[in-house]
Amino acid sequence: MSALPRIAKAPLGSGGSVPVPVTASATGVSAMNIPPPIPTAPATHEQVRASLEIGLAEAHAGVGEDFDVVSARLRAKFFPSSR
Repeated sequence: MSALPRIAKAPLGSGGSVPVPVTASATGVSAMNIPPPIPTAPATHEQVRASLEIGLAEAHAGVGEDFDVVSARLRAKFFPSSR
């Protein structure tokens, strides 16, 4: 496994992420399906992009585990009764 860059926390007041207002309709079960907002700090964007490029380069080079192996491990961890 390669060492990926850590995602830095944005300093206060530098536009870490865009706040999302919570409405009455978003407080129910459907609110659980709303992903967190994408960070807007340029440093965070660069770190995410670098991490994605490293991962894609490793995948193209054949470094890593097969999807079937990872899928089986996750299935065993999170859905042990599905066997």
